[in-house]
Amino acid sequence: MVWLTAVAQISQDEAQGINLLYFLPTAIVSLYFHWKNKLLKLKVILPAALSGVVTAGLVSWLAGNLDMTLLRKAFGGFLIFAGVKELCYRERNAK
Repeated sequence: MVWLTAVAQISQDEAQGINLLYFLPTAIVSLYFHWKNKLLKLKVILPAALSGVVTAGLVSWLAGNLDMTLLRKAFGGFLIFAGVKELCYRERNAK
């Protein structure tokens, strides 16, 4: 996404579409091979998928009703938090 928007000068909407077009077939192929190798546990997948769909719907609705500036600031704060956490994280078993 960063390459497409910053270097290739593609709009954000087009970059998101390209990203989605890449992700969907990749996910489908991965799902097929995981299913074929019996690596999927439906008792785990179904509740996770259901809660993911519900949460995505609620957050999508919320994002559509919030001010874009607030969303950008919240996302920026999340990125800073995640970056600092990654920089400061140490494995518990590391010596």
